[in-house]
Amino acid sequence: MVGDQPTSTTGRAPFQIGDWLVEPDLDRISRGDERRTIRPRVTELLVALSHRSGELAATQYLVDAVWGTEFVTVNALTQLVAELRRALDDDPKNPRYVETIPRRGYRLIAPFTPPGRSNRPDHPGELHFVLVDEDGAEVVLDPGESIIGRSPDATIRVDVPEISRHHVRIVVVGPTATIEDLGSKNGTYLRGRRIEGAVEIGNADEIQIGADLARFRVRVIDDRTKTESQRT
Repeated sequence: MVGDQPTSTTGRAPFQIGDWLVEPDLDRISRGDERRTIRPRVTELLVALSHRSGELAATQYLVDAVWGTEFVTVNALTQLVAELRRALDDDPKNPRYVETIPRRGYRLIAPFTPPGRSNRPDHPGELHFVLVDEDGAEVVLDPGESIIGRSPDATIRVDVPEISRHHVRIVVVGPTATIEDLGSKNGTYLRGRRIEGAVEIGNADEIQIGADLARFRVRVIDDRTKTESQRT
């Protein structure tokens, strides 16, 4: 049976992931006026994921970070991740915070602000969404609707015959951006899955137009710090 004695969490400053303020010393997360207490193990998992923000956090790395020298099964980590997702109101099928990397580990995909930098959601207008294509070119998405397609009037034109004239729509409203396929024949994929309806996108998400016709990576930038809110 896995114990629940935490490793030391003292002296660690609060940090922000998405809408949640994380206070490791208090084993607490908060969003606006809402506060939730989480188990010390869950805190350790969240801190470990934050240290690999936007990158793969391998299974063994997470086990070592949370349980130290204790022997545990991979299933213990799976259950702990599920508990963290419940605390964050995260949907494992369409994650905004923790993405599963099959047979390898997990990845924190929500915008991350390190300790000492403010990223409170009371100032939504200061978050910007950027699309980065395969050649590294960047397009900042303005508030409102942006269209990707091969039409000359598309916001982002991709001149490939298999791509529809108006293939996909991205809508930015305050701190939130959603993506929606516009009935294209070849579809739109987010995090490797074909989307239906409007789906929220976040930092480090990969968008595929068709099965592999064009790819974009999402970046979320906090203009107040003039830095990326999370590494891509």
